[in-house]
Amino acid sequence: MDAALGPYAEIVDRTVAQACARLISENSWSAWEVSQGLQELLELGSNGDCCYDRPSIGVSYALWYHGRRCHDALAVLAPLVLSSTDPLDVLDIGCGTGAVATALTVLSGAAEAAGLPHPEQIVVRGVDASPFMVQTARRAFGELITAIDASGRRHTRVTASFEVGSWMDLPPSTATDLLVAGYLFDHSDAEHVDELASRFARLGESAGCQQVIVSTSWKKRDVMDRALGEFEARGWRLGPVEVPGPFWEGDLAHCDAVRAPWYRATGEVSQGLLRKSPSWRRDSPVVTACEPSGAAGATLFGPTGPTLLLDDEQDEAATPDDRLTVIVGSAGSGKSRVLAERVVRTLEMTKPSLQPNILVTAFNKAAVDQLAGWVAERVQQSSIVAIDRHEILKDGHHRIEARVGSASARVTLLNRDRIATQILRRSGGGQIEPWKSVMRARKDLLIEQLGQKEVGRHDAHLTPEFLAAELERVVLGEGAVTRKEYLTVDRRGRIKALPAATRSIVWDMVMGSPRPVSFTHPRIDAFTAHRARVDAEEQLAVTKEWTHVFVDECQDFTASEIRLLGCIPPDPRRLVLAGDEAQSMHLGSSYRRPGFRTRQWKRHELGGSYRLPLRICEAIEPLSIELLRAHPESDREELDSIIPESRKAAVSGPRPVVLDGGSPTWGEDLAAVLDAFRPLLPSTAKPSVTIVEQDQEVVAVVRASTPWADVNAESMLSIKGLEREVVIFSDRARFDGDESTGQWVYTALTRPMTLLIVVLWPGSNAATKAVLGRLRKDRLLFWTESAREAFEAARRLRGTDADPLAPATL
Repeated sequence: MDAALGPYAEIVDRTVAQACARLISENSWSAWEVSQGLQELLELGSNGDCCYDRPSIGVSYALWYHGRRCHDALAVLAPLVLSSTDPLDVLDIGCGTGAVATALTVLSGAAEAAGLPHPEQIVVRGVDASPFMVQTARRAFGELITAIDASGRRHTRVTASFEVGSWMDLPPSTATDLLVAGYLFDHSDAEHVDELASRFARLGESAGCQQVIVSTSWKKRDVMDRALGEFEARGWRLGPVEVPGPFWEGDLAHCDAVRAPWYRATGEVSQGLLRKSPSWRRDSPVVTACEPSGAAGATLFGPTGPTLLLDDEQDEAATPDDRLTVIVGSAGSGKSRVLAERVVRTLEMTKPSLQPNILVTAFNKAAVDQLAGWVAERVQQSSIVAIDRHEILKDGHHRIEARVGSASARVTLLNRDRIATQILRRSGGGQIEPWKSVMRARKDLLIEQLGQKEVGRHDAHLTPEFLAAELERVVLGEGAVTRKEYLTVDRRGRIKALPAATRSIVWDMVMGSPRPVSFTHPRIDAFTAHRARVDAEEQLAVTKEWTHVFVDECQDFTASEIRLLGCIPPDPRRLVLAGDEAQSMHLGSSYRRPGFRTRQWKRHELGGSYRLPLRICEAIEPLSIELLRAHPESDREELDSIIPESRKAAVSGPRPVVLDGGSPTWGEDLAAVLDAFRPLLPSTAKPSVTIVEQDQEVVAVVRASTPWADVNAESMLSIKGLEREVVIFSDRARFDGDESTGQWVYTALTRPMTLLIVVLWPGSNAATKAVLGRLRKDRLLFWTESAREAFEAARRLRGTDADPLAPATL
């Protein structure tokens, strides 16, 4: 067999080099891109991890590692391939540049030449999260097949396909004989290896695999051993695989002939790195064979089916227990889905004689639409609840009529502002006019009454943005609905101190006669009208008897509103909240979950982020920590916020990409980023590309360069609580807020499901830059060297007077 394998060494070396040379020729990668890709690849040699999200990384990896990984795979797979003539179906997850497909092709050809038994047909399906690794795999495998056919060597028909995606997203299959997971576990997975192992086991079980091969390097053996312990606990049978000695030796001359001049031409790669040539030297992998048993279930974020199973944290939070409840979850933790699940379980578990009449609310209409869709879908799957009708009424709220046995049940879903007008019947006193123009007119009136000099002393606190926030966060939020209360109230979370004279002017602006009309005033009227019952924690006298109330995105509901909502059902214990204080872009640090004298809050925490891509989750972690630290230490135990945990189980996606808006090529760079990562986006429909707020220049560039996408500029108020495939955040986007910059930026950065692009402009808002400067640098992808410099400039703003999160300003 060794003699039959020998000639293939030169073929593999030559075809990999040819594929890489063509890719280098076809792409105009800058010296910066190539040198950065190499530097990140070198992390693998020093016990680090590589993100595999730079465009040149597939070529860099193949020229150095493809030969080694192919050699490893030959040794591991030879005993399996040469033991049967049955067709073989292989699923290769984390396929890299296609080493397993290469090894199987070589083995089948050598076995044919040596007259040994081998599968009559081999089908390989490779999956990898990096579009650049997959691109290289397709090219290298194509060159290999062409070369073998041209040489006249006979070989088994090997068919290989390579696709971009996460192995977590693979639908169940029953056609897999062998599942291969080579070098799947990284050092950064150590904290979550139990979860990874469990989800990987589910994949193997759902795929109906006869055998699973798991391999890694000796340096990462500890992580794999911990994972295998979880496999064994699930009933898997494990056994070590003896790896035979090397088949090939020496250097890969063809690959070196492409690699060395390519790196040398950049002028940025150390000559010391070029003295050593790529070789067939194997890494002596640690290999274990696993035979799965049992059946797998889906998770909330796994393949859809007639029912969805939640992880333990989610399942506990979704289970009704007649307790005053808050579900706290980081971005992408599934808190909204869990809330919807809890609504349906409440219908299922409530005594029919109670005739459940459930009220569900969220900040905006889009979030309500999403919740309504989930609730309706889940009710249709229930064996206990039968849906009769789902109506969307003229004002946009949803009504779901259902039956629980012979009893009727109802779920009504509407956005926050309609609680006051539709449920509590408060109109606010007239037609709502543009807030800015109303405030300007009232200021002019005050100047007429008090004089320019007197009013001018308070100018810093008379901007429409400050006044809107003061009305929402203090007058309504703290229940300071009379002048006397407002002049003495503790303005929690408000940075700017207000002397009594300024407070008096502010009151006249937002509540003085004739009182202005806004979206906030009906909510103030609703609280004022029911205040006596709210203070006594008695059920409100409203037109309908509501049995339960559920609130999503609770971080944008004031304490007064939460107290009010707690008094709509017969008892506050039937109030359930879900939210994340770090995303409180509307209330900022003024958000506070109030206490109830007669009930204690039960708190559920959903720490892991499954919807948010792993690398984005890692990048924003330092910012999340800073938002937590912005609160007094004595308050932190009561915060409705959790630092997001990076989960390898999260969806695939690159690090946040940073662009320099000051570069003359920024538009071309933006188009190149979108094109490079397009393979990660859904191919069945136009993917959504969202530009946060209004940056018309960015919108024009994106629309011109991405006719394949649905491009929209959306305000954060309209998409908070929702997600988008691609989010572009321009730091010159206007934000009408005075003390919520940190929460606003954090919320914007946590909207994408796949790709986040941050554009840094010279001279843009310093407060926004200071917040962005807290992102984890090694989890950002700087598209150009100037982009890295722009980020360094943003980092230098941390702790300055411009920094909204600096301790001196809090």
